[in-house]
Amino acid sequence: MEPDKELVEKARCGSVACFEELVQRYYEDVFRFIVSRVGNRQDAEDITQTAFLNVYKGIESFDTRYSFKPWLFSIAHNSMVSYLRRKKPNEEFYDSCCPRPSHEKKVDDADHAELVWRAARKLAPDQYSVLWMRYNEEMDNRTIARAMNKSYANVRVLVHRARNNLSRILNEEK
Repeated sequence: MEPDKELVEKARCGSVACFEELVQRYYEDVFRFIVSRVGNRQDAEDITQTAFLNVYKGIESFDTRYSFKPWLFSIAHNSMVSYLRRKKPNEEFYDSCCPRPSHEKKVDDADHAELVWRAARKLAPDQYSVLWMRYNEEMDNRTIARAMNKSYANVRVLVHRARNNLSRILNEEK
């Protein structure tokens, strides 16, 4: 598998095939991130496509000293925030983004995870995004800071506040 940086360099030189490889590599990750927040598959597809269009338009500005994934997620995050400002998110939750496991404990865990992420949708977009990147994309705080164009300290505070606010929301829903 060709590294992201090489694909980006070739895409900058006009290789549509290399850009398509980047899209195929990350489309599902970006889509899951967005659909988990907006709760509507059709809107999430539109936002995901907009995010990749913005990536294509801005690929010249990508600094190859850094990882591609955080830059991509910063664009996806910004696309999602723009959408949320224009339209209040739908309350239905797209269940098929996380397939149900068959084992009983895994089912309980999946039900709990669904409950947590449904509650997390009530958080401010930045708080939701840091939690998603931290726990679903398994990014560290420094990577999240680059993705969200925030300082490391700011991301640490956002994660802390998001956890506290999520805990409060979950306790209120009991």
